[in-house]
Amino acid sequence: MLLGGDFYDVVEGADGWVHAMVGDVCGHGPDEAALGVSMRVAWRTMILAAHGGSDTGSEALTTIDQVFAHERYRPSLFTTLCMLSIDPTRSTGRLYLAGHPPPLLITSAGVRPVETRRRTPIGVGNGTQWPSGEMALGEAWSVLMYTDGLIEGRVGPGDDRLDVHGLVTLVESVLQTGAPDVGPGERNERLLDEVIGRVRELNGGDLDDDLAVVALGWNPKGGG
Repeated sequence: MLLGGDFYDVVEGADGWVHAMVGDVCGHGPDEAALGVSMRVAWRTMILAAHGGSDTGSEALTTIDQVFAHERYRPSLFTTLCMLSIDPTRSTGRLYLAGHPPPLLITSAGVRPVETRRRTPIGVGNGTQWPSGEMALGEAWSVLMYTDGLIEGRVGPGDDRLDVHGLVTLVESVLQTGAPDVGPGERNERLLDEVIGRVRELNGGDLDDDLAVVALGWNPKGGG
């Protein structure tokens, strides 16, 4: 349980696009952790080697699906993944969901999960087809990307889990109590610390599953 397959990365290309992803190899242990490292390295390599633009995501995901098929030690293993490619204006993004929970978009209008057409996880189905959707970000925003370890914690003595909508409510509560406002840098770091702390508190202690959480933010009036 000390080793898991969750992984994440953020890369800015020479063309100004920013690409971020979080992924989760099913299971726990050193083999799953090694697979997670392979996925991250393959993804980063493809992003840096790509020609740029909005098609970079599909090309990268096709390659890491092939890498995963070669590297997994059981044919039944799979990896869920969320990828977001943000254009140079920082006002829109392209979202890919492969069997993964949706990210949360945080703006002055509130907090909401962003859905797009999903496909099966990496390692399952046609590894060349990656549906995606445009994600309108606005002028100032934060995006919270996470693995399911963050939302599968308990919210009481029973079997109820936090889930996506519970996470939305929790993030809204954090923002309303004067914890970090929408924006980049230290405010998003504080947001992550506060959200993860409250999730663990609701669970009554450490979470059963490993997790990876990434917060991206943009505020042209606040220094980027």
